[in-house]
Amino acid sequence: MPAIPIEVSLRIDRGTIADIKVRPHGCLYTLVCASAMSELAMGRDLDHALELEPYDVAGALGGLPKTTCTGARLAINTLGEAIADYYRRASLPGSSTPPA
Repeated sequence: MPAIPIEVSLRIDRGTIADIKVRPHGCLYTLVCASAMSELAMGRDLDHALELEPYDVAGALGGLPKTTCTGARLAINTLGEAIADYYRRASLPGSSTPPA
């Protein structure tokens, strides 16, 4: 089974990303895109974090070579998956996680 290219862990406080941890696996561009995404997402409420686009990551880095834009897309998609996972867990019966 291949490794997950980026792992994202979120701590949500009152619907806002209070802490974000990223563990990128792969090339240098994956690492810098994951880092830039985490900086952009930190402190945002979940709805606004979901509005982030790959071009926001590329812009925060001063641009990316066209052949490496997949790192920005991967970082944003992984953030969306982490937020979706938070919502799934919050909706489980008996969950102590308050909805955002």
